[in-house]
Amino acid sequence: MSDKWKQIQAALLKGASAGLAEVALYEFVVEHCPAVSREKIVRNALALITNPDIDDRHILDALYALVIVYRLTPPQNA
Repeated sequence: MSDKWKQIQAALLKGASAGLAEVALYEFVVEHCPAVSREKIVRNALALITNPDIDDRHILDALYALVIVYRLTPPQNA
């Protein structure tokens, strides 16, 4: 796993642990990883959801909510 992926996943976990979800969590990750794309954030969130080491329901719910919001809404510049 590359350092960029680790940085994105760390930001996702930190934000989700702080109680952020959906748009707030997305903005938190963009703030910590400014050059990251929407697609990479969603892919990393999906990877974390499937990680068996993460068993906190609140973190999983926050990640799942972020994935649902950003996979179902089309990008604004499309």
